[in-house]
Amino acid sequence: MQTLSYGYKNPETNDKGTGTNGWFQALNDNITQLNGHTHNGTNSSLLALSALTKATSSILVADWTNDGGGNYHVVVTVPASISGAASPFNDISYYNIVFKDATAGGTLGDRLLLTVERETASTFTVRSNQNIDVAVLYT
Repeated sequence: MQTLSYGYKNPETNDKGTGTNGWFQALNDNITQLNGHTHNGTNSSLLALSALTKATSSILVADWTNDGGGNYHVVVTVPASISGAASPFNDISYYNIVFKDATAGGTLGDRLLLTVERETASTFTVRSNQNIDVAVLYT
């Protein structure tokens, strides 16, 4: 029996089928390990940031609707990479939404704490007290 990196077991020719060193026990151990792996670099290979799908969208100044009294709202439809994702991850509820100031000037890139209300699996309403350009990041 050959023990591979991260502790997986690879049966070799002439290994026994039964017992604690048999290939059937190795199969059981491998399935158990696969079930509990976390891509943390210890029990399985580390998941690279480049492996994560990055989705973004924009809210432009012209997109905001004035509610009166200095309040604005806009209904945002998520990118196709989210709404078309494999179930159950095709629902905005499974994503963290981050808003960044996309207006040129001194606050460009600052994180914005905007109010979000889920409307459907692929749309949500954003509320703000100003109508500025906003970059929306989905993770």
